[in-house]
Amino acid sequence: MYRIVGYLNELESLICLSDIVIRWELIERGVTPLTGYLSVKLFLIDGTELFVIEYAVLDKEVKRLKYKYHWQDKKGKLIARWDNIPHHPELDTFPNHKHTPKSIEVSEELTLEKILELIRKELKNVYRN
Repeated sequence: MYRIVGYLNELESLICLSDIVIRWELIERGVTPLTGYLSVKLFLIDGTELFVIEYAVLDKEVKRLKYKYHWQDKKGKLIARWDNIPHHPELDTFPNHKHTPKSIEVSEELTLEKILELIRKELKNVYRN
């Protein structure tokens, strides 16, 4: 169980240490000896919000089975959502993909760390222009 708890704690540490997160709310955290689930809402420096869901299992190592990162604007409108829900087998990166307001796109498998960095870069581009 410690390894699962450690994994969830690492996710929460990433959130706490991120310079683009103003505050965050825990929606749900579930831990058993073999599984871990985390659902949180992040409030970002530009007023947008990022919903994070991760589900992991312990199988010799901690293995993340499901993820969803839903980024929305101040009015709740989708900016982008990255997930690995297996409902777009036509994509080369199946089951990983990205939803935008206009399309479904290929996406590499992402982590919370990569998502926070991606959004950080996007916010810097917005504030530069």
